[in-house]
Amino acid sequence: EDINFKKGFIDDVINSIDFSIEKGFTEKNNLYIYGEKSTALAIQVLLNKKPDFFKKVILSNPSSYIFSNQKLENKKLEESILNYKIDSHPYYNIKDTKYSDIFMNTEIDNTESIKYLSKIKSIKNNKSKSYLNIQKEYDLNKTFSDMYYFLLN
Repeated sequence: EDINFKKGFIDDVINSIDFSIEKGFTEKNNLYIYGEKSTALAIQVLLNKKPDFFKKVILSNPSSYIFSNQKLENKKLEESILNYKIDSHPYYNIKDTKYSDIFMNTEIDNTESIKYLSKIKSIKNNKSKSYLNIQKEYDLNKTFSDMYYFLLN
């Protein structure tokens, strides 16, 4: 369960959204997406592939555990997972471009996700709005009003 989404999953999501736009079910930049924990991590990977695909993005406590440095018994498997991590790691695949508006709610010790949003905010060409709500212990109920404010403005 270390790697809970595959590279193809992100491409499937992009293809599904492209299909919905092509068929007129929705419009680009009129899409909103929300993800919590491992889904939020997958959305970070998706954003690096399509930085301005969504109007607003909410990431709640993105899981970064799959990128932790862990020792494995099987060297070949360890190398395969390391290559996957490098190819998919949200922080190392940020593009120098405009990103969607992002609201992130996370725990104070989720440094990988905090670094991700900080790096996006530091991009010179990126004029999008990014908000970071850090909590000592993650509690989604405490941030509903902040998320609604973000969505409505």
